[in-house]
Amino acid sequence: MLKGQARKDFEKWLNENKELRDFLNLKCGLTTQNFNVLPFSMQYGVIVDWFDSVDIDVDKNTVYFSEGWDKPRARQKAIEQVNKIYNERYESK
Repeated sequence: MLKGQARKDFEKWLNENKELRDFLNLKCGLTTQNFNVLPFSMQYGVIVDWFDSVDIDVDKNTVYFSEGWDKPRARQKAIEQVNKIYNERYESK
C-alpha cells in the first residue's frame, strides 16, 4: 500500500513500536514483513497512526471522503495521496 521512502519509514516505525509490534506478533502471529495480511481496515488504522506521528493528517490532506466515494476506495485514495505528500517531503530535504 505504501511506496518509496514512506514504506521504508513506516516499516522502521512499526519495528520500533514495541507495543504494536508485540500485539501483532502475539495476538495475530504477524510480523512487519507480513503486515499486509491484516484486513485493509486494520492496516488503514495503523498507517493513519503512523502518518499522524509524522505530522501528516490524512483527513486534512485528502478530499476523497467528501466526494461521495465508498469508504474502502476513499481510504485507498487517501493513503495514496498522503504517501505522495510524504515522499515529496522526503525528497525535498
